[in-house]
Amino acid sequence: MLQGANLPQIPYIAEPLGDSTFTSCEQQYHLAMVEMRQRNLSSFSAESKMPFALKQRQIELPMLEYSVSLALSSPKWRQVVVRALLENIEKGPGHLSVHRAKDALKQIAASIGLTNLSSMIYSHEQTEAEQAAHLLGWLKNPRAAQPLLDSIHREHLGNQLITKILELHYPAYKP
Repeated sequence: MLQGANLPQIPYIAEPLGDSTFTSCEQQYHLAMVEMRQRNLSSFSAESKMPFALKQRQIELPMLEYSVSLALSSPKWRQVVVRALLENIEKGPGHLSVHRAKDALKQIAASIGLTNLSSMIYSHEQTEAEQAAHLLGWLKNPRAAQPLLDSIHREHLGNQLITKILELHYPAYKP
């Protein structure tokens, strides 16, 4: 049986280790999420009559806050967290329910802001530009569609990706 006191404390804003590879940062993030879920699950007794949805909410909200704060702490962590959240939505529930993963992406996008995301979409780094495009979609703001439409003519971002994002988030705007 899990004992909450035996689980290691998870730093809420951790810096990626110096020259950490993307894979090791991903592993750190996933391990932290698993440990956090185990710690939160251990706080419920087996006889608890609390509805499942409420238990799930109490387990996932700290994980959502952790993911958002970690994503905003550095560009490297943002890449790790946004990628994990996008996979969570596309493949079904992972560390978070699909609904909470969408909420996390909206919070990250809103915190970064339309102006910053609009400039990030033109980054020479492919991953940053793609994630900026995804986050512009999750802003759910009609003004965010314009940078997406403008970026279609740039060759470093695939037209298929932008078209997919526009169809998903801004169906009224045709490329």
